[in-house]
Amino acid sequence: MPMPARVTRRGALALAALAPLSRPARAAQSRFIQTTDGVRLHVQEAGQGTPIVIVPGWCMPGWLFEPQLRGLSSRFRVVVMDPRGQGQSDIPGWGYDQNRRGADIGDVLDALRIPRAVILGWSLGVLDTLGYVANRGDRGWPD
Repeated sequence: MPMPARVTRRGALALAALAPLSRPARAAQSRFIQTTDGVRLHVQEAGQGTPIVIVPGWCMPGWLFEPQLRGLSSRFRVVVMDPRGQGQSDIPGWGYDQNRRGADIGDVLDALRIPRAVILGWSLGVLDTLGYVANRGDRGWPD
């Protein structure tokens, strides 16, 4: 039988520091954004403050990041996108290269009027983010 985890004082302090992130935030707003090449991308958005844009990996829907959306939106403006061909976004027969998927991130930022954001890419979402930086540079990133 496994022994129960022992919480040290340091561990308890770390958990207490994370507690503000677990407050329930307002419900996420779901919407579709049209890209410059005509594809509808699904995004969810909640919270206010410094924008954090979450870009899932290949074949991953954005709803998998619901815990992060819920937890972080108590302190930040969080946007979770379904990349093209994933989740509730359109499934076009084109545009799955790094540069186009990076341009999709830019289209989302433009549509939501987000001039500067922290972009959190998971797996292939990292390459999409690098495609965004290759297209637009890093001028829009917070200092």
